[in-house]
Amino acid sequence: TDIKEVKDSAVTKTEDAAKDVKDATKKAAEDVKDATEKGAKKVENAAKAVKDGTVKTAKEVDAALKK
Repeated sequence: TDIKEVKDSAVTKTEDAAKDVKDATKKAAEDVKDATEKGAKKVENAAKAVKDGTVKTAKEVDAALKK
């Protein structure tokens, strides 16, 4: 009985650890997606500013990317 309990406990701990890894991986993927979307939005905004003629120099483009 003791061996079965130890085995069951080890299985439960392993399953919990696997779930934690899965959750962490999912969160990391969501964070990367959010960062990518934010980066793409900055590039899009800078491109629009260049097209509109509101920025004319590389320095202004760089400043627009930082917004």
